[in-house]
Amino acid sequence: AITRDVDPDLALFAMACRLAEGVVGLASMSRETGRLWLATAAGADAPDTATSAALGAFLMKMPDSSSTLAATCFAVGSTIFACLLLRGRIVPVALAWLGVLASILVVVLLPMELTGIALGPIGKLMWLPMLVFEVSLALWLIVKGAAMPARRMTAAEV
Repeated sequence: AITRDVDPDLALFAMACRLAEGVVGLASMSRETGRLWLATAAGADAPDTATSAALGAFLMKMPDSSSTLAATCFAVGSTIFACLLLRGRIVPVALAWLGVLASILVVVLLPMELTGIALGPIGKLMWLPMLVFEVSLALWLIVKGAAMPARRMTAAEV
């Protein structure tokens, strides 16, 4: 809502990216739920040993690209939101730039991870700038709030 007055189309697209992140994350929970069921199955509901071994092997070897895909949707949405925060001067410029740069870093590195390129420790460290931005932004909005940009008048309002 705070970025809608800056550019309603981009704000809607960023929201759609964050929604897609949630949907992809929710869809990927079936694998985790299957693992949990298999680990805790007991009594009459428990599969036999051979079936447990086969299901366990299948669930452990399923590709985990859905979490990377969800994270990519998150990063694209975050990049757009940070750009809108910067363009609208809704938060301090340094904080908005941190968000833009941290988001772009994740947007660039995540597809490399998705395609199987080994990133090593950079793959984990790429999230630190995003963590700093998200926590700083949350604290700023809680303490100071958002500076609402001047509403643009449409041709019908003039």
